[in-house]
Amino acid sequence: MSDNVVQFPTRSEPTDPVLGYLQEIEGLLEDAQQLTQKGVVSTMDEQGEGAVAMAHSKITDALIFVECWISEEKHRLGVKQ
Repeated sequence: MSDNVVQFPTRSEPTDPVLGYLQEIEGLLEDAQQLTQKGVVSTMDEQGEGAVAMAHSKITDALIFVECWISEEKHRLGVKQ
């Protein structure tokens, strides 16, 4: 195998940091949506409360990735923080 072979990026290796953040956000929001639906369907017992707490955690993680995305875009555009 020669040294000049270019590897194609996989889903876990985005070509652009923004793409990576967007993929993480998409996955986190899908998880949060499923967990929230489970919490709504079940009665608010311990399992329902756990699902809602997990959804909140996933949404918080998504917001962190959004903040990173904004910071990355500002850096790319040369905007001072």
